[in-house]
Amino acid sequence: MPEINTQNSESFPQEDIERIREKAEQLKKSAEFENAAPRDVVKESIKQVFGLPSQSASTIQAGPINDHDEDKMLPEYMKTEPEEIKEEVEKLIHLALTKSIDESVHEAWRHGSFVVDALHDALTDKVMPQLEMQGASG
Repeated sequence: MPEINTQNSESFPQEDIERIREKAEQLKKSAEFENAAPRDVVKESIKQVFGLPSQSASTIQAGPINDHDEDKMLPEYMKTEPEEIKEEVEKLIHLALTKSIDESVHEAWRHGSFVVDALHDALTDKVMPQLEMQGASG
């Protein structure tokens, strides 16, 4: 049974973090990722663990999340998107935090590839600090 996150609303379920950590460790041993930036390793790990597409539908490079902005849960490029799209991605992030990343990704597919890509970028930026706190991202 998946572990339900009850401690910190900004932490992902430990089971999801462990799956990402294991994949990241595996990827860091591969020639393709041995010199990759930690964020790239985490992003690829999330993609592989949760079945996200190999090629992003969006060619926009996700910038870091701006913590001083009202849209701090979202990638920088989401600032110009319609409110309903931003709200949907925020709901999906909340679902990932409170239930599981699997459920969040499954739900994101119902809204199209742009939402999936935005969720993937947001998850990468939000998972990084949790992995770093636990000593596993780089």
